Amino acid sequence: MYPACNRMYLQVVLALLAGGAEVDRPDPLGCTALHLCCLTHGGGGGGGGGRLVSVLLEARAGVNLAARDGNTALHLACLAGNNAAVGAHV
Repeated sequence: MYPACNRMYLQVVLALLAGGAEVDRPDPLGCTALHLCCLTHGGGGGGGGGRLVSVLLEARAGVNLAARDGNTALHLACLAGNNAAVGAHV
């Protein structure tokens, strides 16, 4: 899931979710795909990251899950200036 989210491959993410991929599977730092999308796709303005965030939220990604550093995906979206992700959360 992480490589697809990092590269903004929406169709791949949709296929993975349809195939039963675990939406909240954390990496060793406790980050989920939602954390990654919120952190890495801010400021670009293209909207692709925001669409991925919406897809993950629709798949019931845990919005309150905190990584080991204590940050939730919303915290990371705010830090990254990812307005589309912040909007998807609220």
